Amino acid sequence: MLEPKDIQKALSEDKDMQAGLEKYNALDEKANAVAQEVTKAMVENIVKEENEFNLSTAVLGVSKSLVQLASFLYDSEEEFLVAMKRARNLVVSDLVPMLVDAHPCGSCENCKNGKSDECLHVQINTENTQSRFLPLLCGMLIEYDLFNKVLHMHTAGKDANKQEEEK
Repeated sequence: MLEPKDIQKALSEDKDMQAGLEKYNALDEKANAVAQEVTKAMVENIVKEENEFNLSTAVLGVSKSLVQLASFLYDSEEEFLVAMKRARNLVVSDLVPMLVDAHPCGSCENCKNGKSDECLHVQINTENTQSRFLPLLCGMLIEYDLFNKVLHMHTAGKDANKQEEEK
């Protein structure tokens, strides 16, 4: 008879997985300290210059900082520019349409007559594109990506990295 396995127990006994988690947790701890320091400095500077805290300015400033930091990962300005254009196109063609999730209302005359592509009252989800939500989404994407990369380097990618080093 087959018995279910204790996945959590198996993962806790995987030394490579634990090493990856420790590495990520250390990275996360440092990142939280940096984030607190940067946020504090940004708020202090914005308040000093404008006598009020403008959240839109702060969020846009952080966004531009992310782009500046990412630019260090490219070998040339041309390569960076190509990536920026690709990112902008992806946002316009795929991400925003997915986030707003436009769909026919189902109740107008066109929808009732089977012409949902001509819907007069298209329904959209505006919550996913609010300025207060997008920074959370971007942050989660970056955290998800880095978490998976760190764990991959310590687990499945460990052997691949060794083979690359031996070449």
